[in-house]
Amino acid sequence: MAAFRFTKIPKPNRFEYKTRFLDLEKEELQKRLRRIESLENGDATTEEVKMRIQSAFKTRGSRSQAERSFRSSQARRSNIILLAVIIMLSILAYYVVNYNLPGLMKLLEMSNSAN
Repeated sequence: MAAFRFTKIPKPNRFEYKTRFLDLEKEELQKRLRRIESLENGDATTEEVKMRIQSAFKTRGSRSQAERSFRSSQARRSNIILLAVIIMLSILAYYVVNYNLPGLMKLLEMSNSAN
């Protein structure tokens, strides 16, 4: 019976604050500089070391859209080149088998009959 309600229950409003001037690259640069300074001074705590390792894993796993599209285009290009090489080798093998094999067979028969 809970599905049939006569009144509408309002949903809670969300607070979404969007900053006007957000420079993510600058913030990341400042974080890296602070991290490097603490490592150079030798006063890095275990928490800072953990954060450094964690951020290294995060940056390795996440790639930008441009990097992913570049890698996929490179993979596609290498697959096309591989396919072209396979086709060329198949044509070459067909040529060798069809045109040179009968002559080779005749040479082998002559050498066998001479013995």
